[in-house]
Amino acid sequence: MQSSVGGRMASATIILSASQLLSALVAVVFSILVARLLGPGGYGLVNLALVYPSLLAGLLDLGIGTVVSRYAAANGVDGLGHVWSGVVLKLLLGLIGSLIVFLYADFFAGLLMRPDLAPLLSTLSLYVFAGAALSAVSSAYVGFGRYALAGSVSLALSTLRGVFAVALILAGLGGVRRGSLLYNRLYPAVSALSPIIP
Repeated sequence: MQSSVGGRMASATIILSASQLLSALVAVVFSILVARLLGPGGYGLVNLALVYPSLLAGLLDLGIGTVVSRYAAANGVDGLGHVWSGVVLKLLLGLIGSLIVFLYADFFAGLLMRPDLAPLLSTLSLYVFAGAALSAVSSAYVGFGRYALAGSVSLALSTLRGVFAVALILAGLGGVRRGSLLYNRLYPAVSALSPIIP
């Protein structure tokens, strides 16, 4: 009995580690492509604008993802109502964080001493919600023992985000240097698909 539990844990660890490694590799490849396409100035602006949304996303986690995973693992399908309550709470906190970033974009841009980043920050408010959604769903999958599905969600979102980012830039929507309004609105929205920053 213990050997089968140990085997399942080892298998889960391998699956989750492999998916995290693949997601990181995909993020690195697209990070290099995006940085080369945008140039240091444009890439730096996007990453500077992500400071407060990333910070807020981390602060609003409150360990709910861990609780969801543990409760799902301990109670299985019997605890489905409680697991969904945790997922909904995480989504509500993500929505609140997203609204804070959106409504106070001018304030956060002022703290960065870059008032011109306010439109980018308001768009990046989606990042907070997307991060909470991904974390909640992934935690539930891990808790229910669906490790391959949890890992594939992260990998798929990282890949999709990178493909869309490069496609938007190649389509001429990446003109931070040219002050493209479409870039300032669309690229961060696509970036919000995954909390993994390229």
